[in-house]
Amino acid sequence: MVSDSRILYVFDLDKTLLTKNASFLFYNYLLEKGVFPLSLKRKAAFYHIMRKCRLFSMEQFHEKVFQVFLQGTPFTSIDQHAEDFVEKVFEEVVCPKIGAFLNKAQKEEQKILLLSTSPDFLVGRFAKRFGISTWSSSSYLVDKENRFSKIATTMTGALKAKTALSYRDTWGISKEAIYAFSDSSEDEPLLRLASTAYVIRPNRRLKNMQKKRGWILL
Repeated sequence: MVSDSRILYVFDLDKTLLTKNASFLFYNYLLEKGVFPLSLKRKAAFYHIMRKCRLFSMEQFHEKVFQVFLQGTPFTSIDQHAEDFVEKVFEEVVCPKIGAFLNKAQKEEQKILLLSTSPDFLVGRFAKRFGISTWSSSSYLVDKENRFSKIATTMTGALKAKTALSYRDTWGISKEAIYAFSDSSEDEPLLRLASTAYVIRPNRRLKNMQKKRGWILL
């Protein structure tokens, strides 16, 4: 138990604060809306399998998905669809168990940070719905015609840890007062940084990490 009452709560989004992967749901939503041809679904599924088999790094997977769905696409179109999508699915995909930790942190007026590999046009909207003012995510650049041109940042596990550390120092939080929540072994650097790490619905790799390091299983 830390003597300083200030705590930094760091939450992952996909399959943590949400029960689903927001990006996966959104791209399926766009396919169903006819924004992209259904033929892209097979290619996206192939990339997903390659990622699950760890044949693509996070950065490689992110680049492939960006090339298939976003590169050259008008930002305003995707941004509006993102607004509609989040409004449609938010209540359905909130994870009550992790949401309870968020509510506790908010009631105690603790520092809260949302970090996600998902795109900024989704994460920002989910953050707003959750009442989280500080967040960071993968981000993209647009060209002079306001079309997606390239990836600016991929929010990897290592970058999550670096970002959390930066905010910890900015806010003057003790190193013994970081609580981190994630479902992904990719977030090992963040979970190792935390004084208290919580894992939810872990895969085998994360479950082994959890047992070895004594992280809390939710």
